[in-house]
Amino acid sequence: MNNNQVLTWIDIIESSSADLKIKHIDIIVDQAGSDFSLIPTLTHFETSLQWCSLFKNLPEEVLLEDAPLLIRIDLKNTLQRQWMIELATQFAGTGQLLILCSIWPFNSLADYLNLTTNVICGSQEGIFRFYDPRIFPLLFSHILDKHQQEHLLRPAIFWSWLDRNELPCQIAGNGTLLTRDEEIPMLIINDRQLENLMCVCDVNILLRHLIAPDTLKTDQERLFTICYEGMLSATEAGLLMDDDRETFVKNLLSTVL
Repeated sequence: MNNNQVLTWIDIIESSSADLKIKHIDIIVDQAGSDFSLIPTLTHFETSLQWCSLFKNLPEEVLLEDAPLLIRIDLKNTLQRQWMIELATQFAGTGQLLILCSIWPFNSLADYLNLTTNVICGSQEGIFRFYDPRIFPLLFSHILDKHQQEHLLRPAIFWSWLDRNELPCQIAGNGTLLTRDEEIPMLIINDRQLENLMCVCDVNILLRHLIAPDTLKTDQERLFTICYEGMLSATEAGLLMDDDRETFVKNLLSTVL
């Protein structure tokens, strides 16, 4: 990851927050797949940091060192801001860092996102990795319905991430505070939505060994989009076997270039 790209991203986020007269931002860091945990750093940080595991009160709660963490950064605190930049430099581009700007009290935001992490699919509950920036934009273009999208937009003034080309992206949220007695419903993911989510996994596996056309080697975002829409079409065509699905996408890829 280019440090200048990270600094540009952070500058955009800070500028947007300043325009809104908001003096903090919230970051979600997914520790899964990392070689180390952020817990010791957060626990012994030189200045007090507000943070929470988004696995709180879930069966996965015991996996604290692998949990996604919501962390509030005081932009006026030099130590916290510098640590955030170091964190962004380390995690940006890995699919482990998503940023939001919110006016909600931290505990309300943490409770809301904690509940959002737990969804109902069929007759079971499971983890919803909405906080993965490689998945997040697809939730608004291919996966969630309008009501579910509003659920994700509700707590944020804006969400921000780096795309596969390491370019800053931002989507406006809602930010309306919860009313005193308002209940937060759990998201229910239907079979079709789950299939569309699984297509993301299929594409990620394909891209590990796909020899990308020269015209797309510098545009990873477009390459992913073509492959993802190809996987969706493969599902529509009733193709179930991995080899058949990958061949379908490769053939499609050759016709659109």
